[in-house]
Amino acid sequence: MNKMSYVCSNQLGFDFRTCLVVRLLMLCVFSTYLCELSWVASAHTERVVIKDARPIEFDLNDVVPISFDTGYKNLWGQSNLMQDHENVHLVLDEHSGSGFKSKESYYHGFFSASIKLPANYSAGVVTAFYTSNAENYPQNHDELDFEFLGVVPGMPYTMQTNIYGNGSVGTGREERIHLWFDPTADYHKYSVLWNEYHIVFFVDDIPIRQMIYSDDLGGQYPSKPMFLYATIWDGSLWATEGGKYPVEYSKGPFIASFKDFKLHGCELTPSQSSEKCFSRDVLNQLAMLSAHKDLHSQQKDNLKWARSNYMFYSYCDDVRRYPEPLPDCRASRATPKLSGSISRKKRNKLHRQHKEDPARSKKDLDHSSSHVTSVQKEDIGQRAQLLSETNIRRRLVTTFSSKSASNNFKFADLPPSLRIEQRKKK
Repeated sequence: MNKMSYVCSNQLGFDFRTCLVVRLLMLCVFSTYLCELSWVASAHTERVVIKDARPIEFDLNDVVPISFDTGYKNLWGQSNLMQDHENVHLVLDEHSGSGFKSKESYYHGFFSASIKLPANYSAGVVTAFYTSNAENYPQNHDELDFEFLGVVPGMPYTMQTNIYGNGSVGTGREERIHLWFDPTADYHKYSVLWNEYHIVFFVDDIPIRQMIYSDDLGGQYPSKPMFLYATIWDGSLWATEGGKYPVEYSKGPFIASFKDFKLHGCELTPSQSSEKCFSRDVLNQLAMLSAHKDLHSQQKDNLKWARSNYMFYSYCDDVRRYPEPLPDCRASRATPKLSGSISRKKRNKLHRQHKEDPARSKKDLDHSSSHVTSVQKEDIGQRAQLLSETNIRRRLVTTFSSKSASNNFKFADLPPSLRIEQRKKK
């Protein structure tokens, strides 16, 4: 009889059969403990594998939408902001535009909304969905823009994207595309991903623009916490054909509708250190965000498709505006490619002609592309630059004006260029 049996029978007073049952139970408990240790070790190994997995393993569509009241608040034009169940409508009329902003600022994130743009005649109307920190950093702000420029019926809708880092307003990074669908007929999803590796703009989950971080960019890569904004306002001076078609309020009101809001990022105030966003707890919460180090192969194909077929202006191709390519343009500038683009109507016509006479259609395509490059491209670049400078000033004035209403703002706080602009208005 071993020691355990002796203790069981003599000191505890159990008979032999009871002692045997006790020993079997103890053996089962010990075996279960060993199994749990094995499972923990296995789970730990799996986590390591997931951490090093390709970005395709993480789907940003899994980000859960939030209600408007949870994440946003009115910015200006409160009477022109209307809510209808899960939909939010921004209205521009002869009295005012409108806008909203997120309640929190974010350092890196995935931000998305489904948007339906003003229908019919909307020339001069600007609808914007963007991130910015101009309110906290008026001299060196960061910004990521979606800007939708209103149209005359029959014209394709133009969407402009832009990136500013550390107040680089003089170095506009505008790109323009014609959307391949009617953005006024239904809601479409517009998203931006921003992390330490790259910035990606998506339309209906199709990437249409990517900026990859590099040391050469330095401070021109957005690096400070930003709020989310959406606005609708009068851009008659430049928005449609360089100001040729202004807003006609008799054809209004102009309504932009929003739903399916997603705000997924590290909430950070300007006074907090960005180190908070790299703590273990935050990284675990934002795992799918930090895992997106690059686009996967299908996304890269989609990016190429969108840009080659629908982009008609890029700052990287504007040699007159930037004779010396910007750091993020050096690779693309070194690669010869067809500049400019043509309208969807013209492209479809050429596609039909190609079936009848391939040689003729190629000649027309070459002529159309060279026409865009030689005649229109300089004008497009000038308009884009004017849009950027005017848009930034418009937003800053709006921000400062809202501060003035709350008695927290002094005229002297405005940058010199904005003081001149405000005096002219008075």
